[in-house]
Amino acid sequence: MSTTAIVTGCGADSGKRSGLMVGLLLLGLASSGIAGDQARTLPRGFQKAQLGMALGELMRLKPDLAKSRRLNLATESLSTTPTDPYLQRIVYRLHTGTLYEIEIRYRPDRLLYGVSGLLSRLKGSYGQPTVDRVEELDLDSGDLHRRRTVWQDAQTRITLLEREYFHDGNKALELTLTLTDLELVRLRDLAQDEQVQRKMQEIPIPLSDMELSPGRGARAGVDG
Repeated sequence: MSTTAIVTGCGADSGKRSGLMVGLLLLGLASSGIAGDQARTLPRGFQKAQLGMALGELMRLKPDLAKSRRLNLATESLSTTPTDPYLQRIVYRLHTGTLYEIEIRYRPDRLLYGVSGLLSRLKGSYGQPTVDRVEELDLDSGDLHRRRTVWQDAQTRITLLEREYFHDGNKALELTLTLTDLELVRLRDLAQDEQVQRKMQEIPIPLSDMELSPGRGARAGVDG
């Protein structure tokens, strides 16, 4: 499959638009019958952690994660710095106490043959991807290059993101492999959108009398 460019515009929601564009591209590929090697079942875990695992079980496996817990709207994140020389960081994302995503960040300088070597290993294990090194131009990120490779089956999506950017005046490379449970991330996205909408409604702005609901009458002094 030839490399395709996806351009995402400026704005605070450009990351969400980027995800939407990738989703639409995946849908188009699947419907046209060129969605890669679908005979293989993709892995759903890494180093004993499994997608769908409960928070308590994850904490029993990796108790050191407790000190890294962070909550952002509908997402709870836990991270660790592995002792494995090939890995820089692993992030576990949960929604309502269930693990829906595992993000693995590699150390590019430790990988034999760099990106090419990692891609060769992944394709050998997972088959041909549904999206092969799609070039994304994210105008907000400031990245020099963003390339995305995706494998997907009925339950799971695996994404390799290559980011080239400047750091302290020098070019740097970031390689992140993400395992995502499709149904769990859908539920998380719905909950996240609802929470964002509620947060937006809490921002006081001037409103007309017709827009003021009975529940907001006490705020008329602020709105009016």
